[in-house]
Amino acid sequence: MFRMQIIGAVLALVSTTVLSGEKSHSRKTDSLNGLKCVMNGLDNANSDQIIAYKGGQVHTCCANCKAELEKMIDSKQVPVEVAVRANHMLVATGQFRQSKCPLTGGPAKVSVTVQGAEVKVCCQNCTKKVKAAEGSDQLTLLFSEEAFDKAGYTMPGLWYIFYIESDESNRKALAKAISDKTRLFNRHNGTDQYSTYRILNGPRSGTFVRGFGPRIWADFDNPANAIQTITPDLDKEEVRYWRDHVRPLVKSQGNPELWQTIHAASYYGLGKDTVRRFVRNRFWKMKPGMYKRLEAHFAQFSDAMRAANIPLNRMVFRLESGGDFMTYSEAVFFDRWADYGLMSKVFDVFDELHGEGAWDTFLKEGSQIMQNNTPVLTEFWEYDEGMSSVDLSD
Repeated sequence: MFRMQIIGAVLALVSTTVLSGEKSHSRKTDSLNGLKCVMNGLDNANSDQIIAYKGGQVHTCCANCKAELEKMIDSKQVPVEVAVRANHMLVATGQFRQSKCPLTGGPAKVSVTVQGAEVKVCCQNCTKKVKAAEGSDQLTLLFSEEAFDKAGYTMPGLWYIFYIESDESNRKALAKAISDKTRLFNRHNGTDQYSTYRILNGPRSGTFVRGFGPRIWADFDNPANAIQTITPDLDKEEVRYWRDHVRPLVKSQGNPELWQTIHAASYYGLGKDTVRRFVRNRFWKMKPGMYKRLEAHFAQFSDAMRAANIPLNRMVFRLESGGDFMTYSEAVFFDRWADYGLMSKVFDVFDELHGEGAWDTFLKEGSQIMQNNTPVLTEFWEYDEGMSSVDLSD
């Protein structure tokens, strides 16, 4: 069970990895690139005006529009034109990805760019239809609720990970071998990207954890380089290099696992497309049949972090395959230990946000949802630039 928990940890860590085929050797900040307010469609969207929508984030031009949109979402009465613009923003900012054509539901093959969003349709006939439409009609054609569902849009959130143990005497040599392999095969345009972490404390201190993500299920059918999938091509040069130069230094490697991000229960105070130096990982086991209550429970805490405007990321993951399905992983990402200390602000705002006595109720709820007498593993991890595809920036 401990092994499964350790591997679950890295998913929270690996969540900062960029998509396969992309290259970035510094932290990137979300850019709205001239996208318009989802409320009025005229003024430029403001990156500071953030509204949670469909598990992702959309933006308005001002606080007034933000407040109005939040009321619409709470009452489940979002106007059609606002939903279209919001769906468009989710795609244009790379938060959602499709698996099918939004016009026919057929295979997504031919790329077209619509007002900053890249969309794939199934054929040239659909391409002509998209190009023939203009302005709001074009957006409606591709991003209406019907089209959004037909295209199978989802937020990438699947993480594939494995852990690597070595004898202490081989640890430096192993780190160099992984760094050399990464430099040769995983730090260029069009290559598979990986993140690697070191466990800093606890029984597995010194263990390396490596993985990739985020993905949608369809990505495993056609991986870019036939490696980052459930059944990789073992004849690839990259795989042979690992076998010949890295594996001899490894004491134990394997037990790959798949984890799914619970976007609605997560909080991104530092933005989504970033790499952070440290992660605090915590692992819980829920009682059977409690997943809805558990995810709502986690969301309450993230809502309090949002209200306190804490400069941290907190992500929640559920184990999909490779271990006990009852397991959840929670991770807090940060760059400075002083920032991690700001977690205490959550307790100050929790009752103010959720009502008097809400914190006590929250703690009681946790005891009803989580398995009794199950250890709650907590560890700190550190990102290793040399063994990863993406560098940290100052």
